[in-house]
Amino acid sequence: MAAPTGGGGKFTIIKKKFDPTKATLREVVEMYIKESKDLGDGKSHRSKFTSQNSPYRPFLDRPVMEFLESSLDDETNPLLKFLRYK
Repeated sequence: MAAPTGGGGKFTIIKKKFDPTKATLREVVEMYIKESKDLGDGKSHRSKFTSQNSPYRPFLDRPVMEFLESSLDDETNPLLKFLRYK
């Protein structure tokens, strides 16, 4: 999971190797927070995934691959569902 950390186009790369079919989304988020130098304690970033209305919440304790695969289909894409019914 790599994401821009600011306007400069910097990315945070998870250096730890993991199996996306076994590692949960929660574990990957924690790895990302640990690697990022711009997130501090990560509380704000973590809440994007754990808050009551988060479209990611149903995927937190499932393999991250399930979340990635769900984004391929408009009908199951959690982000599209969240934005449509918000």
